Amino acid sequence: MCESEVGQGTKFRVFLPAQTDAPVTEVTSAEPVASPRGDGQLVLMVDDDSSVLTITKDTLEAFGYRVLTAEDGAHAMGLFALNQRDVNVVVLDMVMPVMDGPALIAALRRINPQVRIIATSGIGANEAKATAAGVRHFLGKPYPASLLLQTVHAAITAPA
Repeated sequence: MCESEVGQGTKFRVFLPAQTDAPVTEVTSAEPVASPRGDGQLVLMVDDDSSVLTITKDTLEAFGYRVLTAEDGAHAMGLFALNQRDVNVVVLDMVMPVMDGPALIAALRRINPQVRIIATSGIGANEAKATAAGVRHFLGKPYPASLLLQTVHAAITAPA
């Protein structure tokens, strides 16, 4: 229903039918699922957002991982080249200046075709780009710490 008066504005009213045959669902509280812990594995975290780097680093370290951080793909390549034998997984943003995620993925794979990568992005279309580049794990931003920890654990423990 729409009512309008000159000088007074317009008022809209929406009437929705009540659903009387809806099933009643009982809400039960589930036990919280413990987030998997690391055992000193090294994570290379790459993101141009310093707050994302800090929060992710703090979270991963609190759960038993060691973390190297880089603010762009070029910096990440240097860190990876120096630490490639120790890096268990690379978590990278798909959209960054200097060297973006797809370029970084290709460069990392040239050094080590078996490198484990988790791509992240706030743009859903980037999941397809990551998948096309051979990335098995993707996190849509923003992601909760529990999902980050589960994904890092899954990436590290998955067969290469």
